[in-house]
Amino acid sequence: KQGCRSRELWEMYGEAMKDILENYRAGNFLVGVLENGLLFSADQGEAHTWMNSYSNGRPVVPRYGMPLELNALWYNAVSFCLEMASANNDQEFLDGWKKMPELIEESFIQAYWSDEKGYLADVFNGLYTDWSVRPNMVIAAALDYSPLTIEQKKMVADLAAHKLLTPRGLRSLTPDDPAYRGVMKGNAAQRETAVHTGAVHPWLMQFYADLYLKLHKRSGLSHIKTILDGFSEEMTEHCLGTISEMYDGDHPHRAKGALSQAWNVAALIWCNNLVEQYEKMQK
Repeated sequence: KQGCRSRELWEMYGEAMKDILENYRAGNFLVGVLENGLLFSADQGEAHTWMNSYSNGRPVVPRYGMPLELNALWYNAVSFCLEMASANNDQEFLDGWKKMPELIEESFIQAYWSDEKGYLADVFNGLYTDWSVRPNMVIAAALDYSPLTIEQKKMVADLAAHKLLTPRGLRSLTPDDPAYRGVMKGNAAQRETAVHTGAVHPWLMQFYADLYLKLHKRSGLSHIKTILDGFSEEMTEHCLGTISEMYDGDHPHRAKGALSQAWNVAALIWCNNLVEQYEKMQK
């Protein structure tokens, strides 16, 4: 059945996936692939990632260069396409891309990982490295295809649990960072600044839960279920049956932004489905 599904997916989406990868490799004046295999974003004045808030016309979190999660997703995409191509005997694609994962993996570790610090940098651009502790490292570690070792993933998960995890999801920045803003208040510029320098984003629970359960399997279920169960009370306090856009990084993590945010709701549904999958594995 898996083989049939693989052929069906490759027949339907293979050409589109290959076109996307080839266009990134060809590059343009904004985004392209460097000789080391990593994606590079060239526009210093724009916020290209999900951390896209602006204050006074400038990105709150400048991520010029090589943002961590973009290159993790790039590695994941290339690796997935190569696996699909191999299963479907697409030799032309394999010949053109088979060396890319190893190149990306080596460059990824060199650019982002520090044995001394025990976690991943958030941005690298060749001139400086941003070592801010942000949830993007959890995204990088949780993906099905990741350049990280099991031990490195465990270190990322432990750091996230101690510095970023709250009852409403992951903070966008660790509280011990000088740039941290734990409460969204003040004028528009001040509120926008807090969106990605401390505010909690529930959709990031999808990656935390995925990573944690990949590492701990059945023994991790109680931890994830406790966090998910904690959202039940929240769904009766603002807009009934749904989750707000974001929450203050500081306790008591008051809801902020839109009363109902689709990607937060979707992430929690996905997490519940993931828990059910692991529970079935126990039986």
